[in-house]
Amino acid sequence: MIKWGLKWNRRISLLWLIVSSIHCFSQNKINEISIADSGISSSQNKILFIDSSGFIWHNSLNGVTREMGNQKEFYKLKTKNGNIIEEVYDFIETKNGLFWALTEFGAFEIDPTKGVIQCLHPTEKIGEKRDSWFNSAYEDANGNIWLGTCTNTFYCIRPNQETKKYSFNVPLPKDNLHLLLISKILNIKNQQITFLTYHGIYVGELESKKLTFHPLPNFFLNKIEKDYKDRPFYYLKSHQNIPYKESYSGKFKLQKKQGGYFYDKNLEAFVLQLPFFNYKLKYTSKNTYKLIATDTKKIYLGTIEFRNGIPILKNNTLNSINVSVKEVEFFQNNTIIGISPEKIYCFQLYNNSFNRFLSNKNKLISTRGIIEDDSLNTYVAAHYGLYKKTITDSIFSKIELKNTTNKDPFYEGIIYDIEFINNESKVILYGFANRLFDVDLKTNTFNVHPIFNELKLKFPPTIIDILNSNYNELLLATTNGLFKYNLSTKKLIYTGNLSPSISLNKEVNYLFLDKENNNLWIGGLQGLYKKNLKTNKAVTYLKNDNSNLDMSKSIKVITKDSYGNIWAGSRDGLYKISAKSNYKDIELKDFGLKNNNIVGLIPHGNFLWISTFNGLIQLNLENSLTNHYYEKDGMPHNEFNAKSFYKAKNGTLYFGGLNGIVNFNPDELIFNPQKSSIYCSYIQKYNPEKKESY
Repeated sequence: MIKWGLKWNRRISLLWLIVSSIHCFSQNKINEISIADSGISSSQNKILFIDSSGFIWHNSLNGVTREMGNQKEFYKLKTKNGNIIEEVYDFIETKNGLFWALTEFGAFEIDPTKGVIQCLHPTEKIGEKRDSWFNSAYEDANGNIWLGTCTNTFYCIRPNQETKKYSFNVPLPKDNLHLLLISKILNIKNQQITFLTYHGIYVGELESKKLTFHPLPNFFLNKIEKDYKDRPFYYLKSHQNIPYKESYSGKFKLQKKQGGYFYDKNLEAFVLQLPFFNYKLKYTSKNTYKLIATDTKKIYLGTIEFRNGIPILKNNTLNSINVSVKEVEFFQNNTIIGISPEKIYCFQLYNNSFNRFLSNKNKLISTRGIIEDDSLNTYVAAHYGLYKKTITDSIFSKIELKNTTNKDPFYEGIIYDIEFINNESKVILYGFANRLFDVDLKTNTFNVHPIFNELKLKFPPTIIDILNSNYNELLLATTNGLFKYNLSTKKLIYTGNLSPSISLNKEVNYLFLDKENNNLWIGGLQGLYKKNLKTNKAVTYLKNDNSNLDMSKSIKVITKDSYGNIWAGSRDGLYKISAKSNYKDIELKDFGLKNNNIVGLIPHGNFLWISTFNGLIQLNLENSLTNHYYEKDGMPHNEFNAKSFYKAKNGTLYFGGLNGIVNFNPDELIFNPQKSSIYCSYIQKYNPEKKESY
């Protein structure tokens, strides 16, 4: 039995309590988190179902078992003769919180608090003696429950418990009755029912009983007759933007194995046939699906992409886990569950979508600025120097820079950021020094600009951010306020006086130019300000009291999302300036972040990616829900650095921190749309005097 003390209401059970072993494959790490035993059915037809409250359901020697932590309930499914039914063919959860378990001997409706509340038996027969059975359940948009039999008769149970039967004349196999298990309801809409059988897909008119048949390719049928699997077909509604005009089919490689595909132009849907005993696909985005599968000896993980309508196994790679299970199921973004005749396994994965670079435990490389040139070469400014990765390289290599004047090498430990200027014809390195470094990436040489020497200050300013306002003209955010510097004339001007009442003479951390509205946003220790470059009008949004600094008003990063809103991250919180209010209203948002010290912001579609001192956060801009990513999920570190984030031309996101950088395609990640609540199912206290718990 699984043992843990906390009940996670929304799909969070099973995680983070007892780690019994760790396995590694490729760049993924898998933790076997928890194991359940006792009473699991050895039936060939396993069910593994995770309900909306995070409970695991499976068939057992007692019928159906629901369990979470120390909670375990048995729901006995009995034949008319009183015998316990072990095999379950299908299992669903309805919108009203009830469940249906379909077996060879009837369909059972289960109320978790009351037990089995009704049982239906099909009246049809296969031949003269063999009773038919239910093997497919479906809930339509109106709350009607549909139960399909192996003989393609369908029972509709309405919310008022009225039951209606629909029968269709579909040919049955003569010998291999196990092929009837393939029958499955796919869709019910507009008085039509679409269902899958062992030889094709039917669309039936509920009133007229008219059938339209969509046959499967012959090689599909030949394979299941020779080598029947638990679920040989997988039906996918097409996510293509433009439906294909013709039906087609073919085969594709799955490493050393082979799968089949069939596209029906009328249904605008795919049917896949994969060489596994059991498998699941989960749509991510842009015609990409996550795959988990089992051949009863191992669990396999991979990604299937549809390119021009053809399924392809990404990189022709399937990662594997040496665990024998009969059914697999997705749990959370990076968690899967498998069930065997003896145990339930839960595996937490390092997300394969995350690629880590410059990650070295023996010599931590703290990374900062990230840029990309027109040839798609990527450059990273780090504490130990400047690194480069070409589009064909798999690693970053250090660039040895030399001074054009005396050929001296570049000093390590002074780089904070790197920026292209003058339409990407020149690169500037800066940070942790009162100088700029003008770099030629073709010759790997640099010139030094000792820009603050003329000020003759005891402690010259450190440059924190730059903005290329005009050709060869830079706006400098420094520890001593705002300056303007011309690379040609080498002239330096203090520009911190935004207005008679606004003087930025302390630490300025970030400059953001909203080109659409000609607004320059300025964030730093003194707060958040906006200056219109046409009218020179300056507006104060947040002002910090010099005598009593409020870290929530100390701004470190600014961006603009796809809705036109301005976001500002501070040392203690995230602010939103709404476009709907014409940028008049500012609001401190609370998203329950573990660390409110925000150092990076990248908008992407409907999401805002936030790097902090403790993890990476994916914020859904439509509903304010969040996903969190840490080292356990594949991050090279939990603490990210300021100025170390970048969105590449192909949409890839980069974030850097104390131990290298991570990049990933955000469209490959699955967003978990449900908030989770934690409930305590039991409390145990230890008495040290009696040396016992109670």
